[in-house]
Amino acid sequence: MASKDLTFCKDSNIDQVLNYKSITFGEGHSDGGYAIRTIEIKRFNKIKSLCEKFKELTGYEVPYTECNASEMNLLVERGLSVIDAAYKAYEEALADAKRVENDIAQAHKGKRSGFGGYESLRAYLQDLEYRKDRVERHIESAHKLLTERRELLGMLRQQAEILSASNAPGLMPVILTRIPTEYLTGCPIKETFFDKSASPIFYAWKELDALEAAIQRIVFLCTIPTNKYELNNGGEKKAHYYREYYSVQGAELRQRMTAIDYVSSKYQHDQSFINKLLMMNSSI
Repeated sequence: MASKDLTFCKDSNIDQVLNYKSITFGEGHSDGGYAIRTIEIKRFNKIKSLCEKFKELTGYEVPYTECNASEMNLLVERGLSVIDAAYKAYEEALADAKRVENDIAQAHKGKRSGFGGYESLRAYLQDLEYRKDRVERHIESAHKLLTERRELLGMLRQQAEILSASNAPGLMPVILTRIPTEYLTGCPIKETFFDKSASPIFYAWKELDALEAAIQRIVFLCTIPTNKYELNNGGEKKAHYYREYYSVQGAELRQRMTAIDYVSSKYQHDQSFINKLLMMNSSI
């Protein structure tokens, strides 16, 4: 959707949905593009029934580009490359640990000429222990990153199974053997007061959280409630008016007022009319 096609109205929920941008992954994109698209594909499979309900109630399709075999091949290849880089970093961390342990063993055996700038063997060993602690922390973080990179690729498995089951032409042979069964169930990167993360993974997760919340909100408002109290207080009529507001035909209306203002004014008008009828049919 080009910028000239952006729609802005008085309701942030429908703006959030209709102005969502789905961008397919191409060879020219970086690893960040792979991460964003992978998360998007998994998250959209998760909310597929919600999107269908949204279309049924409003007439709008949530703007999303389906993943085809060609794109899936590119994503998996990039994912395997990302995992390989993480694995090499993990192996290097393990090698660092072995080097430090060897230095400590050699120092205890006295197989070192002098102390290499250290005042004593004790000072040298103390520094080696500090190095060992740092390396061990590095191993832990490198292993965690490797696991997360595998689980990121695993987010493509469901879509790959769908494409494989439909015999999508051009799909990489035995593609499912290359995709892990485990997948990210939550965002591995957290925003803190000190770290306003600009990570593509965090960005995609936050964007899709906001999109899903907006769709859920609209579906909730447009659905007739089952709660007796809400039904007794105009729940059915209010849901009908929310559908009017969020429908394709309500586009011009949304430029003038918010959803709550529209529904409130319509419902109050109904109540005023009912009250007038009651008064006209009552004795004086």
